[in-house]
Amino acid sequence: MQLKYELDKINIELVSLLKNWKKKKNEYLARLVGYRAELKEFKAVLAATEEGHKVYLDLVQPILELLQPTENNTAPKANAEPQALVEPAVSAATYLRRLKDLIKAAQEKETTRITQARSIYKTNSEHILRKTKEIYTAMEEEKGQVDAYADILTHKCKATEMQLEAQLKTSGMGIGL
Repeated sequence: MQLKYELDKINIELVSLLKNWKKKKNEYLARLVGYRAELKEFKAVLAATEEGHKVYLDLVQPILELLQPTENNTAPKANAEPQALVEPAVSAATYLRRLKDLIKAAQEKETTRITQARSIYKTNSEHILRKTKEIYTAMEEEKGQVDAYADILTHKCKATEMQLEAQLKTSGMGIGL
């Protein structure tokens, strides 16, 4: 009877071990799915940011090209125009130069923003990849430990079964069970 009790106890422990491993594995996999979703979200945000940056540059570039020749043409010419007409041309040139400077500053700020977004994406994806590797490593280690202990329990179970069979054959106890 003691052997039967030990056999049941070993079987319960083996089943419990495998169920607990299955739960733990599902937890690991859920974390991996979460990390993958975060990575996809980061990629989507970066793609949208880059698209906005491209659209902005596509919008600004023609304006800068229009301002380039205008700036050169509005410079006052010596003795070509009376003084009254030179002043509006100078103020228009100044205005256009300021507008060009403003657009270039905004363009630089936009470029800095996209560079920072790329840097943040790189940092976050490296972190997620590192965490993913850690999870896979932990899963492999734990699976190895579970497999090793399951093998020990299986061998112990078989040995106990053989002892129980031998006891039942030799002593005849438990025949009515």
